[in-house]
Amino acid sequence: MRTVSLFLAFILSMMTVNSSYARTAMISTLDVAEGLTRDQERGKVEAFLKSETIRKEMLKMGVSPDEALKRVAALSPKEIHYLSQEIDKAPAGGDAVGSVLGLAFVVFIVLLVTDILGFTKVFPFTRPVR
Repeated sequence: MRTVSLFLAFILSMMTVNSSYARTAMISTLDVAEGLTRDQERGKVEAFLKSETIRKEMLKMGVSPDEALKRVAALSPKEIHYLSQEIDKAPAGGDAVGSVLGLAFVVFIVLLVTDILGFTKVFPFTRPVR
C-alpha cells in the first residue's frame, strides 16, 4: 500500500509541476471584433479562390489553385484585409460595357412608356394613348 501511495503522490506532484499557467487579462471588444473580422475576411478570400470560374482562370494562367490557397493561408492580416477590399471593389458582372448597355436599355424603356402615355414625344413610331 505504501508503494502505491508514493507512486500516486509522485504522479500528482508531476501533474502540478507540468501544468501551464493561463494568461488572465481583459480582452477588449475591439480585439474580439477585429478577430472576427479577420476570420470573415480570410473566409471571403478563400471562398473567392475556391469558386469555379476563378479556379479555371488560375489553371489557364498556370497557377495551381491549391498552391494559391496555401499562399493565402500564409498571408498577414493586413494583406488579407487588402485582398478582401479588392474583391469587394471588383465588378460582379463583368466590365463597364454591360453596365452602359443596361442603362441605355432602361432609359429606352422609360422613354418608350412615357411616349405611349403621351407625356413625351421622342419616338415617331409611337402613338399616345390620349
